Amino acid sequence: MIASIDTSLIDWSRAQFALTAMYHWLFVPLTLGLGVIQAIMETIYYKTGNEFWKKTAQFWMKLFGINFAIGVATGLILEFEFGTNWSNYSWFVGDIFGAPLAIEGILAFFMEATFIAVMFFGWDKVSKRFHLASTWLTIIGATLSALWILIANAWMQYPVGMHFNPDTVRNEMFDFWAVALSPVAINKFFHTVLSGWIVGAVFVMGVSSWYLLKKRETEFSLESICLIKEAVLYPALFLPAPFVGIVQYFHDIGLFIECLPLYQIVRDYTECTVFLQCTPAYPQDFGKFLVRKETFTVEE
Repeated sequence: MIASIDTSLIDWSRAQFALTAMYHWLFVPLTLGLGVIQAIMETIYYKTGNEFWKKTAQFWMKLFGINFAIGVATGLILEFEFGTNWSNYSWFVGDIFGAPLAIEGILAFFMEATFIAVMFFGWDKVSKRFHLASTWLTIIGATLSALWILIANAWMQYPVGMHFNPDTVRNEMFDFWAVALSPVAINKFFHTVLSGWIVGAVFVMGVSSWYLLKKRETEFSLESICLIKEAVLYPALFLPAPFVGIVQYFHDIGLFIECLPLYQIVRDYTECTVFLQCTPAYPQDFGKFLVRKETFTVEE
């Protein structure tokens, strides 16, 4: 039966989802990095009262807004594609996979969606303190969105805190904190956020350097470069972002095989036998295949 299935629909579903994910990911790191930079600039304005830093923050805020809007649009399409392209998967693991995505939408996305309006349109309508708080809450919300999405992504590669229920034929969560505090999720989060800071810093340096080459807005450009060098780029480079990325890379090599097992189903009228073929997630154990057999009764 499986051999007769037309896999062209699966290939097209994968291609569409991959294309949307790649396009979405062009904007996510810049959102995380540029948001922190503009928040730091507004903090300096709040502390010093210097109008120069207000105008500088507003300039980068415009670029942040364009990037944010495109990232949100592509991200929403990705969420819908879980239902349109992978509806069976969403049903099979929705009890676990849906929880972090629901938290991301209800908590993190609502936070950033609420305070971004104050950040853009509240300069002369609310106090400086409240506006600064709104700016920071916007970027904190964006970072929390990344956290919960990465938790869902990490669970797909390192499925913990769950068990298979033969009565419902679904995977069900039994330990929420094992899912939320998965070592893979923590590695992915720090790697993504710190990398986003670096991307934002390089973007600011690139735009500022272009202005310097054109001999325009010299003070704005030099101050922006000096700020991101001291406040973002150096800390992000000295924090273990590259190391976390290397650890994540080698971890994923093993987990890709271990935690996305090959399911071979042999079914008759009364029983369904599942052979789980996997390998350990450590390089020294590559090639040592472990096979586990699960058999459960199928009620007609």
